[in-house]
Amino acid sequence: MKVIPIMPIHNGKVFDISYDNSDNTINIGTESHDVYSVISMLGAKYDIQYFLDLNALKFQEQQIEIMKELCKVNEVWIDPAVRTSEEIIDPLIAGGEWVIVSTSSINSIDELEEAVDLSDRIIPAIHWSQGQVIHRYKSSSTGMEDLRSHIKQLSKFDVESLIFIDFDRINATQGPDKRIIEELIDSGLNVYLGGGVREQDVLTYSGLGASGVLLFINELLQHMTRTRPGHHKPFPHEEPVYEPSIQLNPLGFPEFH
Repeated sequence: MKVIPIMPIHNGKVFDISYDNSDNTINIGTESHDVYSVISMLGAKYDIQYFLDLNALKFQEQQIEIMKELCKVNEVWIDPAVRTSEEIIDPLIAGGEWVIVSTSSINSIDELEEAVDLSDRIIPAIHWSQGQVIHRYKSSSTGMEDLRSHIKQLSKFDVESLIFIDFDRINATQGPDKRIIEELIDSGLNVYLGGGVREQDVLTYSGLGASGVLLFINELLQHMTRTRPGHHKPFPHEEPVYEPSIQLNPLGFPEFH
């Protein structure tokens, strides 16, 4: 089973995040961590990292240079908050092993299917909150019916894997609802679960049929000492320079209908 830590990155820094389901908003913490220190620490234990691009989610500006740097040293799955199928191209060129296309960012299911047609390195992701699929596009169904509809549609695409993240449980100690997991596993796809998933519960999720879990690293980050860029250099090449983070206001998902 794959165990993959999620790195939420904003302006070249790693932040802890939380989710406010009252207005579909991701909030980023006030304490930043040097991405090179984080990747070095994680690389000692995990073979894969998940790059959650907060700049792309908020500003539609992908952090391409840092994608390239991270992909030089480890296998990286990239969630660049794509809205159209063409937006998968730069992350793929940057070296992303897999590029995530999520329901909360893509403009339509048709765009997601086009992304899958463009590359065989795409993993769809269903984002979930308050018993609903989070999506930008309109859907004729709601709740579990909507989830089943998405699973059915994605199963018809030429994909082997599916990600499910329950945003309400990012900082919880309990993962996705068991009946949701059963629906996902029944799809026959390789399922990766996130949201409230803890590393000590990996065997439980494996027993349920999951292929992997995604760990939000908030707790890990809380125990890290902040490292200034350039102080810790695990890479043999020059580190890119980023503007300091000056916007730490809540990071919102697009409007949902």
